[in-house]
Amino acid sequence: MKFFTLFFILLSLWLSHATVQAKAYIKTLMTSANLEPLQKNQGYLVLYLDVNGSAPSIEFKKMKARKANKKGYLVSSDKISFTNNTYTIALKDKKKGIYLVPLLAGLYQITRVNAPYYDLPYWLPTENNKTWRFSIKKGQLNFIGELNIARERGTNFIDVKLYNRFATHKAEIDAALHQLYKDFPLSLSVGYRDDFLKALGSSHE
Repeated sequence: MKFFTLFFILLSLWLSHATVQAKAYIKTLMTSANLEPLQKNQGYLVLYLDVNGSAPSIEFKKMKARKANKKGYLVSSDKISFTNNTYTIALKDKKKGIYLVPLLAGLYQITRVNAPYYDLPYWLPTENNKTWRFSIKKGQLNFIGELNIARERGTNFIDVKLYNRFATHKAEIDAALHQLYKDFPLSLSVGYRDDFLKALGSSHE
């Protein structure tokens, strides 16, 4: 009996500690005109937005993957796990175009896309889909793709995509960010292995 009492006490303390440690962060989308400087060990997330809806947002987490830090994607010996912290970016009333967010270097997973429909909550889980991963390299402009939330939708369906489209938006990226290139190299930073896309991104750096 004493053993079970001690077990439940320790379990409660562990759960309490885990809850305290978990934090939620709100990240703000920026443009080159109002860009904050990078802090230690940060790079810029670069994203093309084309979103519709009443109050869309995305949630993402940093992945625990030491070997992925250099490669930018998980290797076979890495286990899929996340830190406790959750990051949220609000997308409401954002015009179509290029946006940036300073983030700590590492591998991230977009875990959820929120896209309410009038008074109905709606969200799309993406935590198990590798195509919703992205990597942030220190001191670089890391283009992760185009986030597209279609205007046409129903009460239980929405068309949400994270397209690569590096070549498609390269001219627009250059126009928006060319003044930053002297200090921050541009790279395609999808968070999964795709040799064709990596070669495409490298050819434009």
